[in-house]
Amino acid sequence: TDDTAGEAHRAGALIMECTEPVRTKGDALRQIIDKLMQQDRYDAICVFDADNLVDPGFLAGMNDAWCAGVPAGQGYRDSKNPQDSMISACYSIYYWMMDRFHNQGKAGLGLSAMINGTGFMVAASTLKKLGGWRTETISEDLEMTAQCVLADVQVAWVPLAVTYDEQPLTYRESVKQRRRWSSGTIQVARQYLPRTGRQMTAAPRGALLDIGMTMLIPAYQLVAVVNTLAAAAAAGLSGRPFTFAAGAFCGAILLNVGLTAVFATLSGALVLTVERKWDRRLWKSLLVYWLFLLSWLPITIGSFFKQTTVWEEIRHTRNVLPEPVLARKW
Repeated sequence: TDDTAGEAHRAGALIMECTEPVRTKGDALRQIIDKLMQQDRYDAICVFDADNLVDPGFLAGMNDAWCAGVPAGQGYRDSKNPQDSMISACYSIYYWMMDRFHNQGKAGLGLSAMINGTGFMVAASTLKKLGGWRTETISEDLEMTAQCVLADVQVAWVPLAVTYDEQPLTYRESVKQRRRWSSGTIQVARQYLPRTGRQMTAAPRGALLDIGMTMLIPAYQLVAVVNTLAAAAAAGLSGRPFTFAAGAFCGAILLNVGLTAVFATLSGALVLTVERKWDRRLWKSLLVYWLFLLSWLPITIGSFFKQTTVWEEIRHTRNVLPEPVLARKW
């Protein structure tokens, strides 16, 4: 609707169009990367979403990583609109936690980072090793990560390569997006968990265990809900009067929800501190961040029964510039 291709062409970009039907983002990447690979003139490919703002130092950071022999790298996924709404703020906290505790933590343990949808680099040699871009699920980023791990290709964490991503503003858009993520994780698990298990049995590696646990997250969420309900029911089945049993059941549920709220809030406050993202406009969102995470449970459970298989548009309308990036020391 905003003539992206025309604007890019007038700015000097080479425009390549998909000639086959596109059902997912992975379909588009497959077609375009196949065309680029045929030219055999590129060392690596970087992927961004159209709504992203890219830090001026991104390509330099990824180039340094590639020169150091990195076969694939995920950059720092920042937010360009954390103050727009409570939903966009919760998303921002979530991605800052992914940056610091997930990818940074894995880097510290010598494990593979996770390709996170945008702001990443894949070397041409890696694409040749994998036979090009060959993802089939709705969650092409997790699937590509799984393919890399299974091929013994470590995805590096490149925090100085920063991308500013636009977060959804409404809960309705959030549900649509997170349903796609949960559906994609389930699809990737069905396709790659058996192979991961076989490789783990033949030659155990930490990266295999890690990606296997990541693919099991939706199943873990389902089991956690069932376990909580079962524990609450057990607390109520004590032979006491109905009012006591009902109170015990509700008390067990509230205890679990309360613990979730406390730990999620403390974790959010910690990441805001270590990432130097404190802003008075984020206070309200920090206090309801636990509710944002908890709302993932019905989305995930629903995805086991009805999955998203076709990409649906998430509206991005914000035209903002990122604040200056603070120098980070890792």
